[in-house]
Amino acid sequence: MLDIIRKKSADWGVKVIFGIIIIVFVFFFGYSRMSQRDKGARGGTVVARVNGEIITRPKFQLAYDNTYKMYQNIFKGKEGEPLPEGIQKSVTATTINQLIQQSIVDQLGNKIGVGPTDMELAEAIKNSPAAKDENGQFDPYMYKRRFLPYFSQKYNMDYENLLKEEIIIQNVQSVFKTEEKAPFAKPLFDMSNTKWTFDVTEFDNEDLAKAGKQGKTKKVGPVSISERSQIIPSDIDVEVWDKIFTLRTEKGAPAAPVQAGEKWYVVRPLKIDLPQEAQWQKDGETFQKTVATQNGQEFFQLWISSLMKDAKIHRYIEE
Repeated sequence: MLDIIRKKSADWGVKVIFGIIIIVFVFFFGYSRMSQRDKGARGGTVVARVNGEIITRPKFQLAYDNTYKMYQNIFKGKEGEPLPEGIQKSVTATTINQLIQQSIVDQLGNKIGVGPTDMELAEAIKNSPAAKDENGQFDPYMYKRRFLPYFSQKYNMDYENLLKEEIIIQNVQSVFKTEEKAPFAKPLFDMSNTKWTFDVTEFDNEDLAKAGKQGKTKKVGPVSISERSQIIPSDIDVEVWDKIFTLRTEKGAPAAPVQAGEKWYVVRPLKIDLPQEAQWQKDGETFQKTVATQNGQEFFQLWISSLMKDAKIHRYIEE
């Protein structure tokens, strides 16, 4: 199967399939299910900032290793065979994007007070393979005196802080397993009804795009996210759309050159029109009923997208 994937890994449709598969498994990296056999990396390099909160290199590496293993398990290549280069890049992009989403949800969870209780944390520790002996029983001595120092030294991170983050995210996500989604409908409504206006410049190749020469510029908009094909009339990665729709007009800086088909594009936001309160008063009740019937996980991802639009995100890692 890996031979087929290797040949097709540049295809956009395959990348979308990867995204659908991985988003199901990766959003919670499962720190509570780690064992002492898991590998890690030292160091404290910052790979991203989300609203001022940092994501460190060790945390990224730990999540990357788990994501990489998931890809390998899904595609079942020969033992010891590395994933194709194109898929490895997808692993990197998936990992950093999921960590950014985790950070956003963790920050919100702390704000609304769904942090873990002492009982929840104790239960997570007791259920962790890292805290169990050879007979599968919880061993407090092995956990405190052997595993915690080992984890701290190997990963340069606090294991229990990771558990707390996971519990917060699970607590936030649990809200979306119920039908009481109305409190989250307003930001999703705003995202769905926000209109963007862009200057879109088309170039024949990457060099011209980077130099900003010999391009053809047109004004596009106002358009919503669902109308994004008017901006660039070709299929591009979800991560690229994320970057385009998180650009801010006040910065005045264009997006990095984007390849779509045989052309290159530079997109610069001119104006962002947010929906008025009167529009919510008119259509909000119907919208809430609509989202209340949506699948919880689907709604959760849409809601996170609305939060990412307003988050201050800085990536310091090549995807």
